[in-house]
Amino acid sequence: MTDRNEKILELQEEIELLEAENEALAKRAEDIFLLGLISEAIGGSADEDGLIGEMLERISILKDIPYAAFGSFTGKQFLPRKSYSISADFEIFEDGFTFSSFTPGRPAVYVHSEFEAETKPGINMFPQSVCIIPFDWQVENTFILLASGKNEKPRLEMLVPLVERVSYLGAAHLKLISALAGLKAFNEELDQRVVQRTRDLEEANTQIKVEMDARLKAEKTARVLETQIAQTQKMEALGTLAGGIAHDFNNILAAIMGYADLARIEMSEDDSGYGSIQMITGAAERAKDMVRQILTFSRKAEASKVAFDLPKVLTEAVSFLRVTTPINVNLSLDVPDAELTVHANPTQIQQIVLNVGTNAFHAMGSEGGELCISMETVQPDALFVAAKEGMGDGEYYRVRFTDTGPGIEKGALDRIFEPFFTTKAKGEGTGMGLSVVHGIVSSIGGAIDVQSEAGKGTVFDVYLPISQPKKRGSVSVREGLKTGSGLVLLIDDDHMLLEVEESMITSLGYDCVKFTSSPEALEYFRENSHKIDIVVTDQVMPEMTGLELLAKLLEVKPELPVVLCSGYSEVVQFDEIYDYGAKAGLAKPFRLGDLAEVLAAALDSVV
Repeated sequence: MTDRNEKILELQEEIELLEAENEALAKRAEDIFLLGLISEAIGGSADEDGLIGEMLERISILKDIPYAAFGSFTGKQFLPRKSYSISADFEIFEDGFTFSSFTPGRPAVYVHSEFEAETKPGINMFPQSVCIIPFDWQVENTFILLASGKNEKPRLEMLVPLVERVSYLGAAHLKLISALAGLKAFNEELDQRVVQRTRDLEEANTQIKVEMDARLKAEKTARVLETQIAQTQKMEALGTLAGGIAHDFNNILAAIMGYADLARIEMSEDDSGYGSIQMITGAAERAKDMVRQILTFSRKAEASKVAFDLPKVLTEAVSFLRVTTPINVNLSLDVPDAELTVHANPTQIQQIVLNVGTNAFHAMGSEGGELCISMETVQPDALFVAAKEGMGDGEYYRVRFTDTGPGIEKGALDRIFEPFFTTKAKGEGTGMGLSVVHGIVSSIGGAIDVQSEAGKGTVFDVYLPISQPKKRGSVSVREGLKTGSGLVLLIDDDHMLLEVEESMITSLGYDCVKFTSSPEALEYFRENSHKIDIVVTDQVMPEMTGLELLAKLLEVKPELPVVLCSGYSEVVQFDEIYDYGAKAGLAKPFRLGDLAEVLAAALDSVV
């Protein structure tokens, strides 16, 4: 009986061992099955975020874990980066867990007395046990956390090996994803290098072609530039020559006009010589205008701008344009008979007329035609102003050039203001005329509008901003002569002109003391400044210019009225002399009435 009992006990022990082995095998089979499912899930993930989410979800669902998270530790606080929760009650733990103790580098299971986690109001669920498993990946200090609402420390401890294997698989797959991403990036970079290299080769080929074309054009461009430089030097030389001639010729005209005025005031209209004197004066006025126009077109355009009568300047420009007008072209001008003022450079406005007009002549060619230049006051609409850079609201003077030429083709119309662009035959133009016009108009706040169609002629509209004339230093001639009294200090290096100016001054009732040397005049003034009421001085003098003398005179007597005269000067414009302290300016040659008006106005300005 004893042997039988012992045998039964042995069989029971064997059965228990077999059952334990079966249970272990079943659990291992289950873990292998679950591991396969998890591996399949995370294997289908293409990025880090998706893989971690799949891994947490599979662990939580397949092993009935209410809360699974992936995150890192800051000190003893675990901060989830991604989590999965079966129950909504466990969403309260997104802010993390704080452990009383934590040993990094190995798995650990904690019960509720070893950690803290805040709960939302009204939530009764609280984790009772937590498992921490290191996640072996590139990022250090990363872990998987599993939490249960029950005290399941033994069950969580049994899960550690499985989760470690899952962690290993996940980390391996993440490394694979990272490697594939690196390989993809490398392939993309390689593709970009191939594309860039191909582009570089294409650009190199294009550059070679451009350089070859540039070499073919270089000789032509060089000839054009040489012609322009020669023309510029020619105009500079002409300007210098014209300036010197104009200064001397204006002095001669001043003497002729001065003596003619003096003779005229001594005669009555019934005298036999009165008409001759009038003819002399008229001829001198025409000579004066001719000299001024020669100066305008021969010297460089000054950068300074002045207020001037636009119709008058247009008329003068057209008179010059007529000299070059082909015999088969009818040139007409229609401008208002009124003083309409713009603030610009007169030389540049005349250059606009010459350039656009000459361009029209070339366009009409041997067939000829008509060129009409007109002017009127307009107010462009808002759409037109918005389309033209630099324009503002308000009224403008519109100078219109209308020709009956062949017109401009659309392809060329978009490029006519480009420097060196020309449709003319070789040797007939450089392509700079209209680009210069565009630059001038833009610099004064205007705009250009071109309307043209092949076979129907061309209309150039130049819009110039309206301005008011400056009031200071007026030298307008009125009926009769203003006389006065006082001592005038007169300085001019031209003896003949000095004599006639003295006669003109004394004929107006003033006393006069004269000098041909500006240093001597300055010395006299320093000794007799209390006697001098007004100074009239030339600008261009050899020892000391009029501006230099003006500064020294005002050092002695700041309130002194000074009138600056000049027949030609590149140093200062009459619009600027007031900034130096002068009260008025007179352009040689001047009439007796001009002198009378200026002397009276200058003396009145200091009363």
